[in-house]
Amino acid sequence: RVNIFPNQIAEVQLIDDLMHKRSEVIENFGIHITADEPISVAVYLSYKWSGEAYRVIPVEWLGKEYVTLNLYQDKTDEIKPAQILIIATEDNTTVKYKPAWETEKVRLGRTGTVKMNQGETYLIEGKMDPAVTQDWISDLTGTIISANKPIAVLSGHTKGAFPRYSYT
Repeated sequence: RVNIFPNQIAEVQLIDDLMHKRSEVIENFGIHITADEPISVAVYLSYKWSGEAYRVIPVEWLGKEYVTLNLYQDKTDEIKPAQILIIATEDNTTVKYKPAWETEKVRLGRTGTVKMNQGETYLIEGKMDPAVTQDWISDLTGTIISANKPIAVLSGHTKGAFPRYSYT
């Protein structure tokens, strides 16, 4: 429990163990936030050479259909794929996803299905293939995601350089 007071900022640090790292495996990493009064919630992540920030969207604003925006597979010391994170807001949520590039479990042109409960998360990473590093064919942009109940979808990349530079 965190106490927040008007016109003040409360910072809550989360441990790395809550970061979803296994692709196409359900985890229970969702964070449920409630408040007695209106609040604004933002997330900021800074890791080594990059960072990101976004505003948390209330469940009431979430949808059931999404198309993702990602980037091609890149490489630093290891392959860095495009990624999509899905968060279920209700029990018995059925999610279908048709990736724009292959994943470990879903081949190109096929549809994956996963059943999730409230607070569960599901990470989808593009299939890692050294032959398509910095090649647009490995881009998950355009992946279609649909669900029978509202879900949150965060799409992006584990580390992508744009414009491209030589990873060697």
